[in-house]
Amino acid sequence: MPSPTAGLDPRPCEKVTPNIPTGQSQWRWSAAIGQWNLVGCNCSGESVIPPGVPGTYDGQLEFMECVSINSGTDGTDVRGQFARLAAEWKAQSRYMSNTAQMAMLRPYQRIIGLGPAVVPLILAELDREPNQWFWALEAITGEDPVPPYASGRVREMARAWVDWGRAHGLVSS
Repeated sequence: MPSPTAGLDPRPCEKVTPNIPTGQSQWRWSAAIGQWNLVGCNCSGESVIPPGVPGTYDGQLEFMECVSINSGTDGTDVRGQFARLAAEWKAQSRYMSNTAQMAMLRPYQRIIGLGPAVVPLILAELDREPNQWFWALEAITGEDPVPPYASGRVREMARAWVDWGRAHGLVSS
């Protein structure tokens, strides 16, 4: 499986800034170079990850939660983090219909920050209960196995991703 896209790779908090709230990182959008730049963070051993979508104007500031990238070899920490964050995301997005807004919720962004280790968990969740996990899967894997005719059809999109996961050995039959 490909590694996460470069813009979403968690990295250490190297610009520790005490005036930023604990557990947060602050990012500034640079329209000139088309990327988020880290202003500072207060992450206490955790890592930072930029917002998952481009900014809307030059100089835009966004806060993101710090992410933990520590996991045991058996993946139990990632599994627990995913379960907690997925439950938070479902509760927060329950009455939303805009998929971009759903994907910008902090728990969803933190799930993306868990990286490739979370892909089998998302695929299992999609197989069990189709939902809007497509943005996260595409951001983490760099893939989009959904055929054009299935775009916007959640069940068909979920089936395409689960089939992709089976083909890559990430989902058991």
